[in-house]
Amino acid sequence: MSSRRGSRQGPPLTARGWAVLALGVACLPLAAATGAAAAQYVGVALLSLLAVCWFAARHARPGVEVARRLSEESVEVGSETTIELRLSAEPPRRPPRGQWRDALPPGLSGDASGTVPRGDGSEVRVSYTVTGMRRGRHPVGPLELAATDPFGLWRRTALLGEPTPVLVVPRARWLAPLPRAHGDVGDGGESEERRGRGSDNLIPRPYAPGDSMRRIHWRASAHRGSFMVRDEEEQTVPAATVVLDLASPRWPAEARAGEDAGFEAAVTACVSAAWRLASDGFAVTVTDHAGRALADVAAPDGSALESLERAFATVVPDRSDLGRSGEGAGFTLPASTGPLVVVCGTVDDRLAPALDPLARHSWLPVLLTPSPLRSSLERLSDGGWAVARLGEDVAAAWLTAFDRVGAGPGGAHGDR
Repeated sequence: MSSRRGSRQGPPLTARGWAVLALGVACLPLAAATGAAAAQYVGVALLSLLAVCWFAARHARPGVEVARRLSEESVEVGSETTIELRLSAEPPRRPPRGQWRDALPPGLSGDASGTVPRGDGSEVRVSYTVTGMRRGRHPVGPLELAATDPFGLWRRTALLGEPTPVLVVPRARWLAPLPRAHGDVGDGGESEERRGRGSDNLIPRPYAPGDSMRRIHWRASAHRGSFMVRDEEEQTVPAATVVLDLASPRWPAEARAGEDAGFEAAVTACVSAAWRLASDGFAVTVTDHAGRALADVAAPDGSALESLERAFATVVPDRSDLGRSGEGAGFTLPASTGPLVVVCGTVDDRLAPALDPLARHSWLPVLLTPSPLRSSLERLSDGGWAVARLGEDVAAAWLTAFDRVGAGPGGAHGDR
């Protein structure tokens, strides 16, 4: 429940208030000129009413509590979500009628204003729709409520409630599958072993001295006529790695504020590549350039995608890797030798040789960068990378990377 706040500024006169003020001021000289005591009484009464209403509007508390409820825990960039406002007063009072406006940050767009409806009880609800414009955690509020005194002479504006954070996450793009020659599950690379995944993976084998009696498979023993024990089949899941370069020197300063289109495309590419590899049957580990874990994707389901997107909602370049010479940190070799997708910042002739060990470490290295030098793409391609310039269309860049090595995703892969 949100807390209350006071008025932001002194109450201004409404059109009705100006009319009362003009009439009250006009009555006083009229009474002095004509000697009409009634006109004097009317003028004094009108001006006194203005003073009393001003004091009431200036010092009266709105007596309204504000709470917000989001239709979803997070919203993707470019998608909409609904925010419901609940204005409640202490019974038997009702929330005052007037104009309301919710303060929206630059990361959200929408029409967050309207008129407080007349409710039957002490609580009213209004809602509006916002669109996520920029990744991050953006505060919505406080609520600005403009209401008048009971006579409608003064308008007071109050700020109510505390801001509510809205998480805007990157939207994963659907990428084409890996080339068939490399996309088959278990085709080369390092795998993770998993044992004991249910009775379907149990293989009875003859009893051997030292086996526990608890592992005897009685149904198989009765069928074979001799003791058989359970032996779980080893399941292997191929591993893959996605690396997001967070070295601050390789990104513009605007990237930390979420205002660099290249870094935003890199984050989208990182999330999309991780989801693509998970959909192709890989156990995916997402790290930064220094090998620090950012996320893991074990299964391509809806909750995993939501968790993946939320993990990259507030990711920004890391200034701690800024060295004395102004050069960013290098890249750490991943633990897996499976597919490796590196989403890198500015790639120049000095950084390209540092990427060669990563290409030799993986049997399918892919590199996407929004800022390569002219000769960098050819240099990296000769070093074994499936490489492409990263633009706004992440899916197109993904296809281009494999076209450079003579195979589009889903097709036959040529020799590198």
